[in-house]
Amino acid sequence: MSNAFVQRWLIGLLAGTALAWVSSRLFVRSYSPRVYDAERGRWVRPAGTRFRWPLEGYGVTEYGATGLPGWQPPKPGIDADAHRFIALYGDSQAEGLCVPDQQKFHRQLTCALKQTVVVPLAESGDSCRDWSEQFAWAERRWRVKLHVILLTEMDDVKNIASPPNALGTQRPSEFRARLLPWLPNMLIHALSGIALDANSGETKTLRFRPGPIIAPAPHQDVIGPQYPSDLPNSRLAYGEIAEQWQDRATAPIVLVYAPRVPANTGREIIWDDPQQDPFELFATQARLNGIVVVDARPAFRESSKSGQFPHGFHNGQPGNGHLNAIGYALLANLLSGPVRSTLSRSD
Repeated sequence: MSNAFVQRWLIGLLAGTALAWVSSRLFVRSYSPRVYDAERGRWVRPAGTRFRWPLEGYGVTEYGATGLPGWQPPKPGIDADAHRFIALYGDSQAEGLCVPDQQKFHRQLTCALKQTVVVPLAESGDSCRDWSEQFAWAERRWRVKLHVILLTEMDDVKNIASPPNALGTQRPSEFRARLLPWLPNMLIHALSGIALDANSGETKTLRFRPGPIIAPAPHQDVIGPQYPSDLPNSRLAYGEIAEQWQDRATAPIVLVYAPRVPANTGREIIWDDPQQDPFELFATQARLNGIVVVDARPAFRESSKSGQFPHGFHNGQPGNGHLNAIGYALLANLLSGPVRSTLSRSD
């Protein structure tokens, strides 16, 4: 092997690596360690972290105090007491990592309400238990006047006794936390693709020998209740969730239902909501417990008829995926009226 060949090979390796490193900012997500926030009682991303999520859209999120995504506190020199604070809860749809900070739901709702600051407490993986467990802290820390819950999947109100979100409650690996700041994101992403299954997140079983593979037993779906509405005591199950929300909150609660409607399957547009029945049952129990319920489906359908889908991105599939800037703008406009009226009644 000649020296010239080795030199060309090394130059190609270095040039290719440099090109991948530069372009990875457009295509590779961020990996950042989490720290424990004693005030909030959760593992969060540190303040000042810039997090990229280019899998849908090209949003960059800057985290603020206590791990709040896209947090922009009241400007210095403005009396914070002149602002009313409301708290926003939800899962990844409310967190908004797919869009820039200025397009996030809590920012657009803050602009629509005026003299009101929306505190973003949503996080991917959170459900009804995680939301209600933050009510007391939000009222104590921010003196919030209102709790707003963005519900996008009925599975999130499936069981009030479900395990808490592992992202916020489980201590991350210390070795991983120390290693993350020193490794390029593209290298972490490549190693994760080799070691972890993309769908389940579980460790892959690597094999390096030839020969037949023993096929796993076919998966059999367990036939059972999917929502509390499938249970004989469904009304009681949903009622308990709504009652617990009210018991844990001193401030009023506004629930906005914003599922992926309409849904683009790639072959057709599905305008009906498959979660219609469980939502109607839960909404009834929520209203009986004094919770204001707002349904975003009519606004989503009307916007989609003009080609303005509230879900999806240009580097994904329009009409399918996470909420985009259009969806957040629709929700902010839809919620501004009910939020104002609820705040005026509570003052």
